[in-house]
Amino acid sequence: MMNKDRRHDIDIFSAADRRGIGMLDARDSRGNKNAYVDLLQKLAIEDCYSFSGNETILEYGCGTGRISHWLGDRSARVIAADPEMRLLKIASEKSRHSNVLYVQIEESGFPFAKSAFDVITCIGLFRLVTKSEIHSILSGIKQTLKPGGHLICIDKVYNKKRPEHYTLDEYAEFFSAHGLTKRSVVPIRKGHWIPLYLVFIGFVPRSWFSHLARYELKKRPRQRASSWDYYQYLFHYKIE
Repeated sequence: MMNKDRRHDIDIFSAADRRGIGMLDARDSRGNKNAYVDLLQKLAIEDCYSFSGNETILEYGCGTGRISHWLGDRSARVIAADPEMRLLKIASEKSRHSNVLYVQIEESGFPFAKSAFDVITCIGLFRLVTKSEIHSILSGIKQTLKPGGHLICIDKVYNKKRPEHYTLDEYAEFFSAHGLTKRSVVPIRKGHWIPLYLVFIGFVPRSWFSHLARYELKKRPRQRASSWDYYQYLFHYKIE
């Protein structure tokens, strides 16, 4: 069952996305932080996986299509799946891609053929669902990825265990329980960082975002968040 954080995020973010604010931080009325984090996440994905342009990709938990639109420019076919029709409606209205198909699924459902996908992405999904749902999703991922296929996830991780978030050790257990092979697990963004606040208030020009994101992606693997702060991590696993 969807937890209350997921329902809360859907209510806030769907309204925010209709105003053009984005799915990353609904408080960001200027859109600066959203634009920066969006760019950073996409650069991080490109750093871990080289798109050939021929892939069939599943974005599981696509929300309003922020990532699926981008994937549509880099692959032959994208299936963008989510249980929330109102989010899919927003995604479809914003889409300009004929190779992106939006599909409503049941929560934690996986109604896809075996070995159907070269790549599956889950961005910001696992922190919003229960452990049993994560295992159900990963079971579906293992069945529907082609041999040699890639799983790319980005999610929030705290060093200190919290009821509403999973630790790195818990994520490692989730993936290993389903026989997925780790390619890389790297921190890509610190939750509280002074330059990010400067981005938020508009002090940093958008023309600098790419340089700042590259700096942060290079800097993060050498650091570890404090017990009260969090990182966004990128998890890259593969079916051998």
